[in-house]
Amino acid sequence: MTQLLTSFAPLAERFDAFIIDQFGVLMDGAGAYPFAAAALAELARRGKTVLLLSNSGKRSSANEARLARFGLARSLYRHVLTSGETAHLTIGQRLAPGAPVYLLTTDDETNPLDGLDVTRAASSAEAKYVWIAGCRPQGMSLDDYAALLRPAAVSATMSGLAQKAGSPAAAAGRSSAA
Repeated sequence: MTQLLTSFAPLAERFDAFIIDQFGVLMDGAGAYPFAAAALAELARRGKTVLLLSNSGKRSSANEARLARFGLARSLYRHVLTSGETAHLTIGQRLAPGAPVYLLTTDDETNPLDGLDVTRAASSAEAKYVWIAGCRPQGMSLDDYAALLRPAAVSATMSGLAQKAGSPAAAAGRSSAA
C-alpha cells in the first residue's frame, strides 16, 4: 500500500544507503535547495551511505567542487557518480592510445579528457570518436551543432559503407549478380 510521507525521517530509519540525484533533488543550476545540506547532514549523523548521482557530462571532481561551492560539504556523501565520469572510465578502457576524439562541452573545458591517452581532435572531421559532454542551448542552435558534427557523420557513413563493401556478404552479393 502506498504511504504518503510528510518527512524524510521514515526513509532514513528504514534504509542503510541512499542514491540521490544531484540536480532537481539537492540543487538546481543556481544553488542548493534550502533543505539539502540539513538532509544530507542528518543522513551522515545516522551513519547512512550516500551516493550522489548525476547525468552531468562533467567529471565527478568538477561536480564535487560545485557542490562545495553550493554549501554541500564533501563529508556529507561518499561519492558523486556522473555520466561524464562513467564516459571517461569507459573511453580509457576501450579506445586505442592516441585515438582522435572531438569533445563538445558547455564551457570549452578539456577536463573530461584529462588522464586519457587520446588526442583531442580540433574538428569532427579529424575525429574517429565524438564525445558530447555538454551543450550550449543559449549559444548554439541545432543547425550550429549539425554543421559541427556533419563531417564526423559523413566520415562514419563512408567508413561503414567501405566496410560493408569489403565484407563477405557484400562480396557474395557482387558475385551472384555477375
